[in-house]
Amino acid sequence: MHYQSRIDPSFTLSKDELPIILMFWTKRYKENNVKDLLDKKVGKMAYILAGPESVSITARGVDKSTGIEQALLGTGLTLQNDVVTLGDSSNDVGMLEKALYGFAMGNCKKEACTAADAIIKSNDTNAISKLIEQLAISRLCR
Repeated sequence: MHYQSRIDPSFTLSKDELPIILMFWTKRYKENNVKDLLDKKVGKMAYILAGPESVSITARGVDKSTGIEQALLGTGLTLQNDVVTLGDSSNDVGMLEKALYGFAMGNCKKEACTAADAIIKSNDTNAISKLIEQLAISRLCR
């Protein structure tokens, strides 16, 4: 199988840019073939196979948790003390582990299930809205 890269080999990013790139491919490509390609081409970047047809590519040390931490700067809130996260895939592990509470959906990948504090029903149910409702009610009743 031949892959053609459209990325300029001299392309570089500073750590301050905190990029997250999502890449998708069709089912005709095998996940292992894409992993082999990424191992050769990604270099200083990091990647997580996020699903059977997608990958997250970031600067090393950058994941969804670092994005949340950046968004919280100047608010007085922290990921560890004030944020609840929900995820179902490998690219959610960082935020599930670092958040005050991390919830994984019932259809989660093994890595996300292991990283979560609790597992709720699948994301094709109303489990997320029920969780948000329960969290809001418990906060109001303090």
